[in-house]
Amino acid sequence: MANLFATTAQWLAQQRASHAAESITYSRGGSYSLAITAAKGRTEYDTINAYGLALKHRSQDWIITASALVFDGTTMRPQRGDRITYVSGDTTETYEVMPLVDGEDCYRLEPHGYTMRIHTRLIDTETPIAIAAAGNLTTSTTAALA
Repeated sequence: MANLFATTAQWLAQQRASHAAESITYSRGGSYSLAITAAKGRTEYDTINAYGLALKHRSQDWIITASALVFDGTTMRPQRGDRITYVSGDTTETYEVMPLVDGEDCYRLEPHGYTMRIHTRLIDTETPIAIAAAGNLTTSTTAALA
């Protein structure tokens, strides 16, 4: 008898990729670049610093089908420093893959292994700015604060 939860997890991963995901570019250094679909997510959590102060953290997550990261025929896992580029309208956002503050892996697999949640932080935003006097278009880059 098939495991109902595993079958449902697989079906949900397929539905998310088909109906709730957007195009992103996943890259690793200058070696690999791959266009895949991902759904936006977020992880919010609290930590206590060395002075006893509570800090709130937020990670921009990307939820993908676990088998989506295939480079040269090999399925890869996310690594710290990989980049995700997301284009929304005229704005291009670049995210860096990194673990949560607690130092765990920079991704998590759901129990049946069909879906992966990749933790990132925004490191750059590019938005075109129209310059009326010159009649041309330039790009404004805003680096996110670390």
